[in-house]
Amino acid sequence: TNEGPSKANETSSDEVQNKTMTKYEWELDRDWSLALTAAFAFADSLTHGACGHDPIELDIVGWNILIKACCRRGAIHRALKILNETMPQKGVEPDTYSYNTILAALARVGDTRYLQEYLIGMTNKGVKVDKYTAQAMVDGFLNVGDIQGATSLVQDIFNQHDTLPP
Repeated sequence: TNEGPSKANETSSDEVQNKTMTKYEWELDRDWSLALTAAFAFADSLTHGACGHDPIELDIVGWNILIKACCRRGAIHRALKILNETMPQKGVEPDTYSYNTILAALARVGDTRYLQEYLIGMTNKGVKVDKYTAQAMVDGFLNVGDIQGATSLVQDIFNQHDTLPP
């Protein structure tokens, strides 16, 4: 009787599947990062009053901590979901720190297109641009070797927001 593939075949099949998954697919899996899963579970327990305490709604600081944890763990997708979906659903407006954290993460991976898109979104929502916003933007362009783009960006940010990177 054939009861399916052997354990050895299952393992090698799983290994092949894991090697072909994209980073995006890994990020969508809640088990992708145990540290992030623990952080989200803790935040969720606070809002439900686990351990006998009164429920605590996360404020801007709490959401910014989760955004930073996501960005530091490489889960930019999760950070963007918090910024774009979760915070507005909870009635919490992202602030300069929220955007700067995401801009710095995008800069580390050299994603200049999204850097520009989020800077525009940030300014359109009236969120203040500061020296760390300028630094993240410049770092993103320098990380892809676009010195002229970084220089132009510094001039634009200074002209429009009277701000220079530190």
